[in-house]
Amino acid sequence: MGAIGSRITITGTSLRGATEVTFNGTRVGGFSMNSAGTSMSVTVPVGTTSGPVVVTAPHGVSNGLPFTVGPSITRLTPAFGGPGTPVTITGQNFLGATAVAFNGTPAPGYSVSADGMAITVSAPVGVTTGPVLVTSPIGTSNGVLYTAAPLITTFSPDSGPIGTSVTIIGTDLHGATQVLFNGVVANTFTIISSSRIEALVPQGATRGLIKVVTPRGTATSSTTFLPPAPTLTALSPGAGAEGASITLTGTGLLGSTGITFQGTTAPGFTINAAGTTATVRVPAGATSGMVQVLVPLGSSNELPFTVLPAITGITPARAPVGARVTVVGTSFRDVTSVSFNGVLAPGYTVLSPTQLEVMVPPGAVSGTVRVTTIDGLSNAYPFAVPPTLTARAPQLNAVGIPGSVNFNLTFSRAMNATAASVQAIRMHGRQQSRLSAGTFSGSGTATVTYNPAYDLRAGETAHISVTTAAQAGDGTSLAKPFVYQVTAATAPAPATFTGDTYTLASEAVSGIHATDMDSDGFMDLAYSFETLAWTQVSYFNGSVFNSINGAAGASKFITSADLDNDGHRDYVVATSGSANEITLFRNINFFRNFNRWDWLPVPVAGSTATGGLRTIVPADLNGDGNIDLLVACVGAGTSVSLGQGNGRFLPYTTLATGHTESVAAGDIDGDGDLDVIACSRLTNTVVIRLNDGTGTFSEGSSVSVGGSPVAVALGDLNGDSALDMVVANYELSAGRSTVSVLLNSGTGAFTNSAAVPVGARAVDVKLGDVDGDGDLDFVSSNQASNNVSICLNNGQGSFMLARNHPVKGSPAGLDLADIDGNGTLDLVTTGSLGAHVYLNKASVFVWTGTVSSDWNTAGNWQGNAVPTRSDDASIPAGLTTYPVVDQGSIAVHSLTIAAGAQFTLQAAATVEVFGNWQNHGATTLPGAVVFRGTAFKRSAAPR
Repeated sequence: MGAIGSRITITGTSLRGATEVTFNGTRVGGFSMNSAGTSMSVTVPVGTTSGPVVVTAPHGVSNGLPFTVGPSITRLTPAFGGPGTPVTITGQNFLGATAVAFNGTPAPGYSVSADGMAITVSAPVGVTTGPVLVTSPIGTSNGVLYTAAPLITTFSPDSGPIGTSVTIIGTDLHGATQVLFNGVVANTFTIISSSRIEALVPQGATRGLIKVVTPRGTATSSTTFLPPAPTLTALSPGAGAEGASITLTGTGLLGSTGITFQGTTAPGFTINAAGTTATVRVPAGATSGMVQVLVPLGSSNELPFTVLPAITGITPARAPVGARVTVVGTSFRDVTSVSFNGVLAPGYTVLSPTQLEVMVPPGAVSGTVRVTTIDGLSNAYPFAVPPTLTARAPQLNAVGIPGSVNFNLTFSRAMNATAASVQAIRMHGRQQSRLSAGTFSGSGTATVTYNPAYDLRAGETAHISVTTAAQAGDGTSLAKPFVYQVTAATAPAPATFTGDTYTLASEAVSGIHATDMDSDGFMDLAYSFETLAWTQVSYFNGSVFNSINGAAGASKFITSADLDNDGHRDYVVATSGSANEITLFRNINFFRNFNRWDWLPVPVAGSTATGGLRTIVPADLNGDGNIDLLVACVGAGTSVSLGQGNGRFLPYTTLATGHTESVAAGDIDGDGDLDVIACSRLTNTVVIRLNDGTGTFSEGSSVSVGGSPVAVALGDLNGDSALDMVVANYELSAGRSTVSVLLNSGTGAFTNSAAVPVGARAVDVKLGDVDGDGDLDFVSSNQASNNVSICLNNGQGSFMLARNHPVKGSPAGLDLADIDGNGTLDLVTTGSLGAHVYLNKASVFVWTGTVSSDWNTAGNWQGNAVPTRSDDASIPAGLTTYPVVDQGSIAVHSLTIAAGAQFTLQAAATVEVFGNWQNHGATTLPGAVVFRGTAFKRSAAPR
């Protein structure tokens, strides 16, 4: 009996020379025989079945002896594995098997196939490498090698720091090539036996399973090795803003699952290979408190960390003192202060932990903004504080200033006046010869003095442009340009005009403009002929006018300004009819040489019958110091073209202002830019379009005036520094036209005062101090009554018609200017019979006799000096010679004539009293004492 492959000894006689051995017919592949021929050694061949064993020799075949084949194994599938690995044993004669053993370790259970050719079994616990044997009642099988995988059954200790010696117990551990702690290779280990290894916990070991790698496979522990919790020893830096990079130093950081800042988890971090440092960014929303490292079964110790505020943006990034800005950043919790380059803001509003609103404080300069919280100081974020214009002297829209005045401009910051170029502060006068840059002083202080290169003419209105070229000491430009107007004083005058002193043309003349075109100190006149299709400039030399013609087409209006900033005054003409063009004439030099160099077509809606251009207003609309153009377009509104400073203009934009006959520019809302006021004839309104400072205008509002408004003029009529307006209404009421007077609240809201009756068919109106009393009067040209109405202001914006001055022809254009240089405003008109100049009678105050020294006391009139509107004049008793006023007009605040004193006012003289009139003496008054004070009653006024 035996298994296939087992070695069998056959004993007998005469076996020598045997040639074959068979087991139940299955031939043996080979055999050996002793020398006596009495025994043979053979291996039971594959395929053998139970039956007789027969030996064949040359001399015959032996008898057969029975042989029973026991269980036999041909292969194991798989031939490698650990405890519990399912193994299929393939062979034969397994029926009735009583045991299966793996290298001597019995399998606790198995199953035999019905044909006895296979056994299914699991490798038993404790399996080791060795033969697998099957035992049955008929014998034990051959052994086939089963290689057992290495196995870790236990290890100790189950936790420990780096360098701890860990004993690993298992099976088949011999030949181990690596020991790993959660994937980290142990650099040091010793194989004590196939069942024991000693390994040191490596640097960087983390919580996880232990593995032993052998050529036969890898053994993995069933339990987890636990390194100790990580330990933090330092944070660097110990304070930072959200997003700041922080380095954590400690031990056992590998395997960390999270890092928290006072409970807020950082979205990511990195740990070095040694597990001694972690780099992390402060997470969004983190607050000051404790930083901790998390591991699956615990956490590290805590270290304190301060979350600082951080500024990431400021909107706008450039704003003047008083402006509100939004500061964006992080950790704006418990804010204690906000500073602008060290200057604390007096207040702020925290909108959220990421946003606050604050006003730029007084005294702030360009530099950096910082936010301070109870946790600390933010980063320094750059911010520019541009200077702003805070005060002006003379004041906004001042009337009656000296023509030689210097302008004191006060800014919110110290200015760099020495670096200011010609662009910084400019004066555009309506009548002076050229753009005036002037000189500057006051560098390093908040107040800069601007001395224009040219003095203002008597009664001249000029615009002062403070541009963004003005810079603070640190080079920061002005926040916003500021443009405002002033009007020069005139000498006292009776506001009575001569007859036609100068006649400039006999043909019909439409527009006229008084200005010094050749800078010789005398006022010249530029005027246009609508029917003759040309323009003319008449140059005055102090006694006569000399005229030069220029072609321009049929023109309705003419004006002048320095359009190309070359220091020469150019003139501009508006054509009428179908052409609808603005024609520019460049002043080549001061020698009366003009070059027609550009045409600017102006869009006009509607037919040519209703189209056409009217007034042109040169003004700095965007605060860049260059002249821009406003054009009143009948049937199309108001066209705006911004100048480039070189005589070139951007394409026109059109403002909806209705059927526009006249337009004016002035700062009616006090925000430092020139707004547009236009007469809308068909709606009986003036349309107001407010400027945003860039030459872009609002949708606008309107104010009702009289019938068919055709002309508008702006000025401070009541001394409140706000621009008021007068509007000439063409329609008749009871045979007369009216001029509407609208007083400004200071914000651009107007109140209609009582309309002032004037002559018939008013077509133009101008403002000017024609009587030299320090306030603006108005004059209107009246087409149907052939006169100009002279209406005097009482200083409060209330007007009375002083007289209607007759003029030649049916008047159209109108201007006021000091033609004869005596300091009073003269009258210039155009109409059907040409252009004419009417001089304002001189304000000569003549005393007769000798004034004794007794009368030259403080507060009294002295010598031939002319008192002013602000003087409180008195005539005391006891004078050797008492004053006699022979002619002229004077204005005083109050006049007191003492008892026993004498005062004579001849018929050709006028005294205007704005305050108290006290007459206790002997007076001879053939002349007029005109009362304009608070106690003055017009109905009772002596004339």
